[in-house]
Amino acid sequence: MSYTRSASRNRPAALRTWLALVIALLAFAACDTSPDTPSIPPPPEDSVRTDTLGAVSVPLPAPPRWRIAEAGPFLGIAGVTTRTAVLVLPEYADSTLHELSARDPSRMAPLPVELFARRGKVSNATIVGAQSRGTDSCVEWPTAEVRLPDGNVSQSWTVAIAAGYATAIPLDSIESLASADSARLAAEVARLASMAPGDTATAFEGIPYVVRSARRFQLDDSTEGISALVVRRISSEAMPLAEHVFMVAERDRNRPRAPWQLAYTERAIGTEESVQLMDVLAALRLGDSSRPSLVVARDFGSRVTYSLLERQAEGRWVVRWSSATVGC
Repeated sequence: MSYTRSASRNRPAALRTWLALVIALLAFAACDTSPDTPSIPPPPEDSVRTDTLGAVSVPLPAPPRWRIAEAGPFLGIAGVTTRTAVLVLPEYADSTLHELSARDPSRMAPLPVELFARRGKVSNATIVGAQSRGTDSCVEWPTAEVRLPDGNVSQSWTVAIAAGYATAIPLDSIESLASADSARLAAEVARLASMAPGDTATAFEGIPYVVRSARRFQLDDSTEGISALVVRRISSEAMPLAEHVFMVAERDRNRPRAPWQLAYTERAIGTEESVQLMDVLAALRLGDSSRPSLVVARDFGSRVTYSLLERQAEGRWVVRWSSATVGC
């Protein structure tokens, strides 16, 4: 009897010793990092780890670029007079524009150029005497003198491109059409503007669109294009507001009653003094490319920038290049 009581008293101590041994073995197994130690398999490749989404890096698309091989070394814009050109240099961006003051533009001239207007090619010319403008606090593009052959009187022009790089696409203003055709086209442009995406400004709801400019052009034997700017205004003595919708539309030119289809839209809203104003300066084919391009000026009142709007496959238009923004 005494032996039985002694074994009963020792059983809890033995149990505690056995449990301690098991816990120690489990701890050792958890700390073992040898290659032979089994590990928990990783999640399937198609699973999503929500705790790592913040570290995912999505590459941004490459920024638009000016193609020097197709369009030449600069974009010339008509200056104060037809004998002056503003030289927009495509290699500068807003972040590097401060470096422009250290550049000597005189090496760019003389250079043969071709002068274009909305109606098409105007003349051959040569730019000479390129020189810098602006100050440290007000950066501006260089300017140059435009010389025509044999002292010809310069006609009105809007864009200058280095000779041999561009072919003109004439633009016909809505104002050149017969009154009935002009009214019909204006109504169609206003209808297209009402269908443009991004109309989120409820303040303009119910206000009709007014066509500020509309120009037709031929893209090829079967396609007709139109570029237009339509506006809506809210008159207010305190702060008059305006909404500008710039668009490009296309249709089958072999079907006179074929509907126009939107191919590009851009919307800007702001005060009358500061809202972005878009205007097409010329339509061109650059280099050996068959792709049409529109040279577009964007005027912010005290600042201005220029861009190439290029037609891609299947009637899609994209901003191929935009200049740095200059102004004081």
